[in-house]
Amino acid sequence: MSASTIMEQCGKSCPTTNAAQAARFPGNLAYWRLQQHLSQKQAADKLGVAKSTWSQWESGKRTPSIFYLPLLGTVLKVPWCALLSPEPTDCVRDG
Repeated sequence: MSASTIMEQCGKSCPTTNAAQAARFPGNLAYWRLQQHLSQKQAADKLGVAKSTWSQWESGKRTPSIFYLPLLGTVLKVPWCALLSPEPTDCVRDG
């Protein structure tokens, strides 16, 4: 899946990625994981990555490839852009 396809899937309300938005990613990732009542290990298992990888994403020590974003959204049941929004719920559409 190309980056442009990923952007198209999220729609116009999704932010473009920049350094400030990328900095929000760790906190938003943790927020949405906790909203699904998942441990880091459970979330990592659902995504098919090591628990240490997920932990490093949440701590900001590592950043996943952009191609993980739609998969993360699927695991966490949110549009992937919610992981980059200023507030975790900014990109979530009602209904």
